[in-house]
Amino acid sequence: MVFALANCNQQDERFLDTYTDILIIRMSESDSTAAQRKVAAALAQHGYSEADFRREFFDRAREPENLRVLIDSARARALRQVAAQK
Repeated sequence: MVFALANCNQQDERFLDTYTDILIIRMSESDSTAAQRKVAAALAQHGYSEADFRREFFDRAREPENLRVLIDSARARALRQVAAQK
């Protein structure tokens, strides 16, 4: 997995950073309305609309192993960041 992440391109890193931010919001925000607003802001911060991000997610799902590596990495990053905030 480390080798795969070492080969991330800018688009992979953008997707990974965005998905990490979304996971952190979902883990940290109990109010679903507030969480949705924060997710929309995070998407915009990374240059995505909700539709753009959804489309990229489904495009990436065509290569399930690569998507799994990115999702696992995002989850690990999010868990570390949430734990560090406590």
